[in-house]
Amino acid sequence: MKFLVPLCLGVVLSSSVSQSQTITPFDVPGSASTQPTAISSAGEVTGNYSVSNSTLVRGFLRERSGKIITFSVSGMNTYPAAINIWGQITGIYTANPDGVAPFHGFLRQPNGQIVTFDAPDAWDTEATTIDAKGQIVGWMQTNLSAPNPNAFQGFVRKADGHITLFDIDNAFALLPTATNAVGWVVGHWTNNSGTEGHGFLRRGNGKAKNVDVPGPFPTDTTPFAINGWGQIVGSYAFQCPFPAGSCTTDPHGFLRQVNGKFVKIDVPGMEYTVPLGIDFLGRVAGYTFDGSTFEMHGFMRELNGKFTVFEAPGSDFTIPLAMDATGEITGVFFDTNSQVHAFIRSSQFSGLRTE
Repeated sequence: MKFLVPLCLGVVLSSSVSQSQTITPFDVPGSASTQPTAISSAGEVTGNYSVSNSTLVRGFLRERSGKIITFSVSGMNTYPAAINIWGQITGIYTANPDGVAPFHGFLRQPNGQIVTFDAPDAWDTEATTIDAKGQIVGWMQTNLSAPNPNAFQGFVRKADGHITLFDIDNAFALLPTATNAVGWVVGHWTNNSGTEGHGFLRRGNGKAKNVDVPGPFPTDTTPFAINGWGQIVGSYAFQCPFPAGSCTTDPHGFLRQVNGKFVKIDVPGMEYTVPLGIDFLGRVAGYTFDGSTFEMHGFMRELNGKFTVFEAPGSDFTIPLAMDATGEITGVFFDTNSQVHAFIRSSQFSGLRTE
């Protein structure tokens, strides 16, 4: 059975475990490109890959040992989105050979069994995240015969399969992006005209509130991750007046503390910064763009605010896409021939797990 270091033990050991991290590239055999989307606290990675010389897209699971298992929902284009500590994977699939909507949700159990589902009255169902209890969160668009046609709403699918829809006042499009161990959900929503974008936090009791970075102009705030303590990270951009004035729409990073205080995150010397993950210690990871070289890099922000910028070996662009609770990072990189590969960046807690 996989074992995750208890939080309190992890904090105690954080100062004594080796700080060296390694980056391991990997590819699904026979793939044209490999794109991870999530990494669990057990060190398992899921995502999708393009089958060489075809338009087919399939899902994969990379076990901690490095073994890669490929799968699909009934031979259709399959896009895993998230994996929990037990190895349950959720995501979307489509019968459309071009890989476009309508999509449907799926849950893949650790034994390989796949269950498919759709939200009530849904034309399109897109699962985006799963927690340790097997609760799946995502969004859906209603069909033309629904009581409220073409509406975009969030949904929560309990482990028993029961699905509850939720919405936010004045929201037109609502996109949940992440959940944590206690069932809190974060995401992004826009109004009917698309002129306003807000972040949101929905607690386990169903009550939601906006999460907006304060600024001199309204901010379009998008949370991407939340840890077990309730710390939230994501990006924001100024919704500048038109014609454009003294502000830019380049994305900046933020960390929202449990007490509601915002810490703005910008990697020094970089044009923009997009945090995508936060571990149980509060360390933040994501990608950043160098406007002078036009290159993407990965970054890690330590608790003291210090940044480490990193690249996968032999890469022109390195783009982290997910981080687990122990600080391991997965993502993609482009080599000098513009080929896409996957990577895992270890954390100092990687060696403390047992199989």
